[in-house]
Amino acid sequence: MANIFQIRYIQNSQTKNQNRFTLRFLNLDQVLTRAKNHRIQSIRNIFAGAEKVLKRDNFDFAQTLELGLLSVNAPNITIEKQRIPRFNDSVGATTKFAEPEDMGVTFIDYVNGSPSAILKVWHSLVGDKTTGYMGFKEEYILEKAHLYKYGPDAPGYSDEEIATSYLEKHEIVNLHPLSVPIGEMSYENGEAIRIEAMFSIDNMYIVDYQGYIRDNAGNFRVG
Repeated sequence: MANIFQIRYIQNSQTKNQNRFTLRFLNLDQVLTRAKNHRIQSIRNIFAGAEKVLKRDNFDFAQTLELGLLSVNAPNITIEKQRIPRFNDSVGATTKFAEPEDMGVTFIDYVNGSPSAILKVWHSLVGDKTTGYMGFKEEYILEKAHLYKYGPDAPGYSDEEIATSYLEKHEIVNLHPLSVPIGEMSYENGEAIRIEAMFSIDNMYIVDYQGYIRDNAGNFRVG
């Protein structure tokens, strides 16, 4: 048995780092384009007012939002329990999954390809403050998003490798924005505006784990 107290067993081991991740909003374009021809005039107005800054270059809505990512506070999925009494003692028993916590996501806002504009249009489908309208879930819900964790070599991947060379893949089910703040503004602070949005989700679970292996040529690859 190896001596686990010796530092040599971890001195060349690669850590998972917080800044190597992305959150991919699948089929977000299908959700947002519902606002363009929505039956409620004020929602159409919101889309029309933001349309010129919603996309960056040749990226779609989902990729533009992904480019603005700064941080993700993934929710905890917990299991509730209760105590079952028996004479002078009790035992623990699991009961059900607790209601999922909300997910906090922070974006850096940009003039063109603005995450705040994208989120405001999406939020208008959930509820329109101008009229008091509340949307139907099937209209505003994004059925899936994927949270990925990557290794240090991710910036060098090709487009094809990005899709398969992750370390972890988590699936988020049925999400939509609950709050989209304007962001803090101050004459004393010239930093980029951060949009700290909160999302409601129905579920989140792990899909896949991968590690690095060395091929015959001595190169590392995810697999």
